[in-house]
Amino acid sequence: MIQKEILNLKKEIALNELSLIKAFLKKRDGQSYLDNHSLLIDKALKKLWDGLEFKNSASLIACGGYGRKELFPYSDIDLLILIPKNLNKSLSQKIEHFITLAWDLGLRIGHSVNTLS
Repeated sequence: MIQKEILNLKKEIALNELSLIKAFLKKRDGQSYLDNHSLLIDKALKKLWDGLEFKNSASLIACGGYGRKELFPYSDIDLLILIPKNLNKSLSQKIEHFITLAWDLGLRIGHSVNTLS
């Protein structure tokens, strides 16, 4: 993804988060906020992940509160990146780039990289 795409996605996230906050203040439905906030982050991370074309080389798994669709404002976003037997240099660089792009979006990522074993 190029910087312009990152800036546009960052603006999109900010606008949608503002809409979520307004909806929460109007309805006072905390669970709806948490669900929708998690879905918003799902969409953003999917755009990043798909843009880097991981295909079958790794899997992105939501963990913690985010994985339970309980993503509170200002919470970190816990991710597990599941890889095949060994992490090669190319895959390692792609994962690093993904995390960097997520940080560029302003997402507070907590992550681990593990194999099935």
